[in-house]
Amino acid sequence: MDWRRIGEFDPFNDDGYFTCFVNNTETNGSKTIKLPSDKVPIQLPEDPFTRLYIYSPDTYVVPELDGSAKIMISEGEQLRIYCVFEARPSSEFHGWRGTTTDIENNLKIEHRIYSSLAQTDHVNLNLDGQKIECVYGERTKPVEISVIPKDERKLHAKILSDAFINDRLVGITGSDMNLTCDVKRK
Repeated sequence: MDWRRIGEFDPFNDDGYFTCFVNNTETNGSKTIKLPSDKVPIQLPEDPFTRLYIYSPDTYVVPELDGSAKIMISEGEQLRIYCVFEARPSSEFHGWRGTTTDIENNLKIEHRIYSSLAQTDHVNLNLDGQKIECVYGERTKPVEISVIPKDERKLHAKILSDAFINDRLVGITGSDMNLTCDVKRK
């Protein structure tokens, strides 16, 4: 269960009996738990497993072998790059940091407790080759931005499949899935 999405409730600091009520068209019921409990750890291990996700709804984020990432986007398009941190303590997460004045002048950066968003409504060529870093603790995860000029010919590739549900590829482990790559010149 993702506790941080339940308002101000924090299972590491709050104690008592907590009840979750469900009442919808499918079912109804409740579940009560007592905290602290041996099912919810009171202390974190010294080196908790850290998950850091970088994604964009506007373009594909290509992971590199060295742990960095790269994105390609056309000049003039909207760009949103999210960095989401799934670990504790949240004080370790600092979010996006621009590495140059071009990044700072062309991307608006918003920070939340467990996520950070770097965005612009119109990508310009000043961002080409620039890097932005997601910072957590002493570590960083850099993302290089590659901007395709408007006047360059480009191909648009799209994966087609009946297995897409709300832009997510959904399948069953061990079963076959048909994917088609549709490429068009823009």
